[in-house]
Amino acid sequence: MSWFEIIGGLSVIVLIIFLILLILELRRSLKNFDSTLNDFKETLKSLKKTSDEIGAIAEDMRAFSSSIKNISRNIEYVSSTIEDITFSLESRTKALKVAIAAGLSALLKNPDEGGKS
Repeated sequence: MSWFEIIGGLSVIVLIIFLILLILELRRSLKNFDSTLNDFKETLKSLKKTSDEIGAIAEDMRAFSSSIKNISRNIEYVSSTIEDITFSLESRTKALKVAIAAGLSALLKNPDEGGKS
């Protein structure tokens, strides 16, 4: 055998060992990649769930906001109604005061004609 054949044979053996080590490392990397991919899938599921929950919260906030607007309108209506009632009562109270004052004045001026029999 010549030195060329010995070096060629050793080179082939080294190449085969290198390729075996490379294949083993690739298998290990693929297992890690598979694990990483599964983690990524779980993360995406979690993000979708969170997104759905945020959507539900936003919908609840819209409903809550709408309810507050309705409550505000109702408060305005009640306030307006109370204002109208207050104005009406003031007018009636003033008229009643005037009527009572006129009646008392008439009674005090003419005690005999005030309806006594």
